[in-house]
Amino acid sequence: MLHILFENLREIHIISSDVFLSNLKERKILLAVLYYIVVPVSNLIFLSFIPIVQKGTGIAIFQAQLATTELIKTYFVSFFLGQILIALLTSDQIAGEVERGTFTLLRSKPLNDWSIALGKYLGMLYTLIMLILPVSILYFVSILGIYEADWPWTYIKSLDEIIAACVLIVLLLGVIVSLSILSSAVFNKSMHSIISTLLVLFVLSISGSALFGSNNYFSMSWYVDAIFPHFFYNLEPLKDAPNGSVLVLVLVAANIAIVGLSCIILMLKEDY
Repeated sequence: MLHILFENLREIHIISSDVFLSNLKERKILLAVLYYIVVPVSNLIFLSFIPIVQKGTGIAIFQAQLATTELIKTYFVSFFLGQILIALLTSDQIAGEVERGTFTLLRSKPLNDWSIALGKYLGMLYTLIMLILPVSILYFVSILGIYEADWPWTYIKSLDEIIAACVLIVLLLGVIVSLSILSSAVFNKSMHSIISTLLVLFVLSISGSALFGSNNYFSMSWYVDAIFPHFFYNLEPLKDAPNGSVLVLVLVAANIAIVGLSCIILMLKEDY
């Protein structure tokens, strides 16, 4: 039993590593670097030249929490460029293999279909983590520096907040990536997969408010507003929002359910 488990984990690691390394060679990764790294860093540089009236540890912590939250909402998980770019980067992972005629070759290897789906999911998640988490941490720490927070105690005390934010970012990105992988498993053409992913994300973004009211469970930005105040204590919590731990479990369950559905679809998929 353990041998089978370790063998499956090895397969997943091989596929995810291959996806990660392949992404680094793709030209579209340059667009991701521009959007996820260059633009936020340029914004930081711009902020550093703006005259600041109030400085000190208290205002520094508040501004760091606020600015980092807005960064994640605006650049990383919003339906606009954030989700669209993730869909463009991810939606061809399986459909692209079918188009290139390499899907049958991939299946001819001693790999489980669920290892393929999970490996593709993790490989894309690794890529986005590499791009987004360092920038998010840099943003938070730099804002502390700009507002002249006490060194090093404020930075040390903020470590738990930074770790919590990173975990939440990974879960939010995972939902978007898993939806893109699911679409890629359903369709056999990259363009169809990309379009369907964007349509699903768009429908979810506009239908959530109608279905759930102020607690929009389909909005990644809403999860940021609802969960972040539970560890960014200076931010105002949303009214009537569910417990943050419950929402984290919802995100974990969503990742597992969508990836699991992708695995089932892939197992039913015929070779092309």
